[in-house]
Amino acid sequence: MLIAGSISIASYAQPATTPVQDKPKLSKEEKAKVKAKQEEEQTALLTEAGLDADQQKKVAETLAQAKDKAGVIKKNDAIAADDKTAQLKVINEEKNAKLKEIMGEEKWKHYNELKKKQKAATTTM
Repeated sequence: MLIAGSISIASYAQPATTPVQDKPKLSKEEKAKVKAKQEEEQTALLTEAGLDADQQKKVAETLAQAKDKAGVIKKNDAIAADDKTAQLKVINEEKNAKLKEIMGEEKWKHYNELKKKQKAATTTM
C-alpha cells in the first residue's frame, strides 16, 4: 500500500525541466515591427493624455532608462529574488515619480486611466 501511494504521488510531479513560459522566437524584422507598434501606441496614448512633443520625449527617455535599469537587475543571477523584487519596486517608484513630475497631476491621472483602458482592451483579445 505504501509503495502504491508513492508511485501515484510521483506520477503527479512535474518534470524539473518544465519551461516557465514558452515564448515564440521572433525574427529581427518581427521584433522591429512589434517595437514600432508599441512606440506608435505609446505616442498615441501620450497625445491623448494631452502631452506636448517635449513632454513625450522626456517620458520616452524616462521609460527607456527605467527599462534598462530593470533589465540589468533581472539578468543579474547574483541577486536574490526578494532583492530583485525590492530593487524593481524602487525603480518603478522612481519612474512613476519622474513621469508625474513631467506630466503634472491631471495629465498623470488621465495617462493612468488611459493605460488601464488599453491594458483591459488587450487582455480581452
